[in-house]
Amino acid sequence: MAIRAAIFDLDGTLLDSTGIWRQIDEIFLGRRRFAVPADYFEAVSSMNLQQGAEYTKARFSLSDTTEAIIAEWHEMALHAYAETIPLKPGAAQILRKFSAQGVRLALATASDPAYYIPALRRCGVLDLFDVCVHARPGLYKGSAAFYLHCAAELNVCPEECVVFEDVYTGIRSAKEAGMYAIAVADPHSAARQAEIKELADRFLDSFEDLLERTNCGPARRS
Repeated sequence: MAIRAAIFDLDGTLLDSTGIWRQIDEIFLGRRRFAVPADYFEAVSSMNLQQGAEYTKARFSLSDTTEAIIAEWHEMALHAYAETIPLKPGAAQILRKFSAQGVRLALATASDPAYYIPALRRCGVLDLFDVCVHARPGLYKGSAAFYLHCAAELNVCPEECVVFEDVYTGIRSAKEAGMYAIAVADPHSAARQAEIKELADRFLDSFEDLLERTNCGPARRS
């Protein structure tokens, strides 16, 4: 079946932003005299701020309220998204190329609209998206249901969607939803790159790899 829609993760896929969140994790936990555990970043990468704060509070037995944790993270992240975080190389061109070909576009993110709207507007690509879906209570990004919701919002079938993700959990969830999953390399997912390559339908070192094709639609495995 032909691809009618493309669903893009934000952090680590479109935006070169995962380093910012690692810095925030290091600063936040360092203030409380904790090192960042090796599995922490992937555990929270598909959570929204509320979920991440609840998880962090429970994991480290913090006395902070979830509201205080969210406020501290929010203060550190807001400026970076609004002013400094760039798109990954080739990301804007891929979005424009898909849009010009009539492919419907969705943003699928665990980030708050307060982050992604200013960032994508500054980068000149916000208006290319037909829908923007962010994680919230009852809609967890690390699940097939999240991607099925994106397909429903786009009014397309799951098998008509291609998903771009950088982390293993995102690729797995997209595949479980019956979608074609393309992994986009990110340094902060390097520890699981072999697993990501094995699971994904296709692996890109960067979006520039895809721009080399005349038609940027995915080639199905034979």
